[in-house]
Amino acid sequence: MDRFEKRTLHAGSFFHCAKLFKGRIMQIDWIDIVKEALDLTIADLGKAVPGAKLRAAVAKIAKSRNLDFPPPELKKFADFIRLNPQVFDVKWRRGHDILIVPQGRTELFDSVTSERDDFAKRIREDLFDALTKVFSGKKAPFYLPTTDSVSWLDPKDGAPPALSVQLPQSSKENEFEVRRKFLMSFDGSDTSKVAIAKSLETGADLKAFTEAIHSNGLSEEWHTFRFEYLAEKLKSWAEKHNVAWRDDWIVNERPSAQTATFPAQVTVSAEKKSLVDIFSVLNEEDLSRISVPLDIVLKLISSK
Repeated sequence: MDRFEKRTLHAGSFFHCAKLFKGRIMQIDWIDIVKEALDLTIADLGKAVPGAKLRAAVAKIAKSRNLDFPPPELKKFADFIRLNPQVFDVKWRRGHDILIVPQGRTELFDSVTSERDDFAKRIREDLFDALTKVFSGKKAPFYLPTTDSVSWLDPKDGAPPALSVQLPQSSKENEFEVRRKFLMSFDGSDTSKVAIAKSLETGADLKAFTEAIHSNGLSEEWHTFRFEYLAEKLKSWAEKHNVAWRDDWIVNERPSAQTATFPAQVTVSAEKKSLVDIFSVLNEEDLSRISVPLDIVLKLISSK
């Protein structure tokens, strides 16, 4: 028999499936698991829970119980929530993730003061770079607790400073995997999901993914997902190495637009640098925050 057996799913019904476990049929009631995840997340947040965050909480509980999530029958998490109105209340937001609360607790919707609250949170820049930048060289990021700073060190230069702890460095494969997890985590339109999936097919670079995110209006969802992923990674690293957590590792301000400055005596003509040379030191995340005024774009076009 199939490992999973779907029972009738309709509005007002509980969604559960049967799993063969050590020769016995074990009924899995996903409603109870989702309710548990929702209660735990609300206890932590104190407000309505975005769909992507709840889905991640359900996946975490399922993993701890050796359950496959999502099960084959679950195509869209939002549909599962919608088909159980006697259990959940949902607030649908145009251009944003849904908000979910237990049935009858709609006052929690009012606790979400801004749809951009999560978007304002970010990992401190030096830690963000350490966790996300992919370098072809041998340098690795080390955290120095005494100065609360990050240094990129090359092993050939000698032993790292005393008490320093190496941070988990990313890789190209890991960055693609994080983006695939994002694709599985949100309940966007089929069109946006197809666009993001297609952007990850080649595995060559991440530019296509960034373009798909921007063109489908998913910048906030991606930022929130990535922030939560990196924050959890940072917490796990700190616990593993007995590094004291610092609240200022999380910055609660939206990064302001910054203008790069260069020494006056070093000019583009003197150094024969092109824009490509200058921007080569920036990663994809840095580049996505750069905007160019329209008159400059027109000037560049007319000069060709």
